[in-house]
Amino acid sequence: MLAHRGDQEGCARVVAELRDLYTNYVGELRQAGVDPGRVTSWRQERIVAAQPVKELERAISIDDVTGTQLRNTQDKRLGSIHDVVVDPQSGQISHVIVARGGFLGFGENHVIVPWQALRATPDLNLFVLNVRDQVMEQAPTVNTGRIGDHSLFQQQRERAEQYWQEHVKG
Repeated sequence: MLAHRGDQEGCARVVAELRDLYTNYVGELRQAGVDPGRVTSWRQERIVAAQPVKELERAISIDDVTGTQLRNTQDKRLGSIHDVVVDPQSGQISHVIVARGGFLGFGENHVIVPWQALRATPDLNLFVLNVRDQVMEQAPTVNTGRIGDHSLFQQQRERAEQYWQEHVKG
């Protein structure tokens, strides 16, 4: 958006911020004993170790879930978990809202994914959904501002449930 407006200085600030974030990220990896060049291999190992969320043997905080990357088994980024939907009757997590696309929160699409379709790494640093990235791209989107509208959200949820039943691999 800044470039579109011709704001070169603003663009330069954003790029500098991103560079600093990346430098800090690499530093944190090294501090944790992880070679930054092996992150993809490390992540693939984590994906293989992921287990179905219903088999997790620990309590999960909403903070453990929101903001966490969602990837597929081929290690393609599908989005990040934006929010959690709790079923009011059971008190259990029923779905997650995955944010896709956009830049710095602008222009994101939101997709509702059944909680039970997810796998999680043991340290909850990553969630995995066994679908191709094209399936996620074609998934029905939801209006997150209307989750409180029960009938509309119910329609969106039912449409998403049907979609995921057809597309999620065991």
